[in-house]
Amino acid sequence: LEAGLINIPADVMAAAGLDPEALSDYESVVSKEAVVRWMSEELLIARQSLDAADASLADMGQQPGGRVLKMFSASIRRFADRTFPRRFPSAEVDLVSA
Repeated sequence: LEAGLINIPADVMAAAGLDPEALSDYESVVSKEAVVRWMSEELLIARQSLDAADASLADMGQQPGGRVLKMFSASIRRFADRTFPRRFPSAEVDLVSA
């Protein structure tokens, strides 16, 4: 927010009743139900995409670039499985209850 970067779709911001020009603090944004729901949906999509990517990467065997792509995928999965839930526990809870 301090840098003016808001990576949340305009329709989600509108559904949350947030005005991008009048945001004051981060917590007030990520605690809104519409934002939590969107983050939960994005997390689910990311995990599904990672599963599909990992399956494709397994088929690559030792092809050039495969090792780097596997490392990248593992890094993104760690973020999705560990870092994201620590930063946004309400999104993780919402995902489980959905």
